[in-house]
Order: sequence, then C-alpha cells, then structure tokens
Amino acid sequence: MFRMLHVRKTICIVIFLFLGLCCSAQTNFHWQAIQGAPVSWRLDDMHFLNPLEGWAVNPYYSYLTPVQRARVVHTSDGGQTWEILLDSSETFIRSVGFADSQTGWFGNLGELTPDTNFMYQTVDGGHSWSPVTTVAGPRPSGICGISVVTDSLTFAYGRHSGPSVILRTQDKGATWTSQSLDSLASGLVDAWFFGQDTGFIVGSYGIPRKSLVLGT
Repeated sequence: MFRMLHVRKTICIVIFLFLGLCCSAQTNFHWQAIQGAPVSWRLDDMHFLNPLEGWAVNPYYSYLTPVQRARVVHTSDGGQTWEILLDSSETFIRSVGFADSQTGWFGNLGELTPDTNFMYQTVDGGHSWSPVTTVAGPRPSGICGISVVTDSLTFAYGRHSGPSVILRTQDKGATWTSQSLDSLASGLVDAWFFGQDTGFIVGSYGIPRKSLVLGT
C-alpha cells in the first residue's frame, strides 16, 4: 500500500548539498555529445539493457515547425549509430522500458494526439507494437513512466495530469493489474522500485499543484 511521505524541505536541501559536495570531490565525469545520436526537438526517455543495447523515444508535436513525429529508436553499439523502429504522427510517446532484447513497452501520454491507447508492447525488439489491453483494474488515460525491475516484473504509471493509476505485470506483460491512487495523488510522473513490494513514486497533488512522494 502506498503512503504519502512528509519530508522537511530544509533537511532535503542540506542532504542534497552534502551529497553533491561528496560526489564532486570524489568524481569528475567527462560528458561529450554523441555524434550519431538521433536528432529531435526533445528526447523524453531511454532504456539500456547493457552498455551497448538501448532504446530512446521522443513524442509527437504537431504544433512545431517542422512537425516532430513520435519515434522509437534503437542502438546496438553504445549509441554510436541508431535505427528508427517506429515513426508515428498519432502517438505521444512518453516513456520506454525493456525486459530483455525482445520484450518491451512504451507509454503513450494520451494528450495532444488522437491515440487513446495508454501503452504498447513489443515482442520483437521494437519492430512491431501492439496496444496493451489485458488489465485487471482501472484503466489509465496515459502512461508517464515505466520501471523494469526484473525480466518478469515491470511497473507503469501515470499520468501527470491524472487520473493517477499504477500498473504491474509479473509475467513479462502477459497480464497486468492496476490500482488507482487518485485518493493520494492528482498525477503520477516517475518512480523507482527495489522489488515487487518496495518503491517510491513521485507526482503532484492538490490545487494549486504541490510536489508529492509516495512510498510502499
């Protein structure tokens, strides 16, 4: 069961600054642009199985010039080259996650496009996609985030503007169960799970909106 976590703002800031100072004192990371990376107005999410193989997604924006089409792209050489697996003008692709090299999902925000399917699944590495329809419980309007915990256990949740629904599969997407968190949250955005019973999810609640952290 999820519960709201109340944390004093001052304590959070102090811990954040302390950890930042510790990390900066011990590690100096060097970042550089990947020359072969996909070009778009914005990439919303990515998921890597290992240092070489990964997927990235960007949403569909009809109001941009030129129009940005929604895409799922894949790399097998650590991001040096990418191939387009899906190119759509109907879906706001918001998130992506893969259980293995063949089975994965992407979440549809369900806003600004005609597509009302909240999530899609692939079983061939992303070359073809089918809507997720087997859900026991409330149906979300859109999915903002996907958390792959093991090769069989995956959570999906959303959306930022509500309703607040979390989904779980324990059989690699064959079936899904869902739970409404509308009593605790106005919207859900992202999460981190340590196992099937322990994790945190973030979003917002109330009017005007306030940040929210839920734990289970």
